[in-house]
Amino acid sequence: MMTTTESALDQEDAAVPPVPDFILQSGRGRFARRILLAVAAFSLLGIVFALWLRGVPAGQRDTRNFFNVFYVLFAQHEPLGLGVVALFSVASGWLCFGRNSRPHWQKLTSSISERRAMVWIAVAVFLIAAAGTHLVCHNYALTADENLADFQAKIFLHGKMQAEVPQQWRHVEGMLRPTFVDHASANHMWRSSYLPVYAAMRTVFQSVQLQSLLNPFLAAVSIIALYGTARNLWPERKGNALVAVALLATSSQFLVMSMTSYAMPAHLALNTIWLWLYCRPDRRSFYLAPFLGVLAIGLHQPIVH
Repeated sequence: MMTTTESALDQEDAAVPPVPDFILQSGRGRFARRILLAVAAFSLLGIVFALWLRGVPAGQRDTRNFFNVFYVLFAQHEPLGLGVVALFSVASGWLCFGRNSRPHWQKLTSSISERRAMVWIAVAVFLIAAAGTHLVCHNYALTADENLADFQAKIFLHGKMQAEVPQQWRHVEGMLRPTFVDHASANHMWRSSYLPVYAAMRTVFQSVQLQSLLNPFLAAVSIIALYGTARNLWPERKGNALVAVALLATSSQFLVMSMTSYAMPAHLALNTIWLWLYCRPDRRSFYLAPFLGVLAIGLHQPIVH
């Protein structure tokens, strides 16, 4: 028979959220820790190299030097970024793969409400992307891909599938035609050559003058959908879902793309929602996956990409 103390300890262990398998496997943990330390060391070497470049002609902004601009940019911008990488690698190795990693991980996960943490991560991603849209990208559609989405959204907003070129511009409409615009000279109509789903999404936000928030919103949706997918795959592993959304939320590619007007955040959001639905064949929502897949195919240009 178990003693009262043993019973209490068992109840305490049962209350602690499960620790991801990769942490429990000491051999893999040591290997992962060495990789993270190697990454940190390599980052520190990069910082030393950048600081050295600042003291030689190659790293100076001088038109008389015929060196590649890469050295100048590396010397100016990389130390801070590499420092973040080094700190993140050391902190990750200590938290997840250190000798006392299990107590640290259990303390962290037990003190966090799972869904609340996911919501806060999604909100943080939305705010960072929304701020970056204006502060980093200046809410400016730089490329044809970005411009064409707004171009077609404005056409949709007027209740039309294509727009008519005004009479006074028809004599030069061929020269005015933007890249990737389908132009019918016979009836002086034009429209975006891209598939319409992303433009339709922008139309909804454009109707209330909030089109700059579409991609930040889709980024937050991706966080929620990824969380749901991870919970479907590992229903008994709380930590796995939080690690998944944390890794996505800290991806520079994910965050920067969410600050633009590209269709890629919509691709990620719809595909992740599709995966979320597909991972639950026991639910009726599973049968929504094919219809969502059709919408995802119509976002942009599936054949080209």
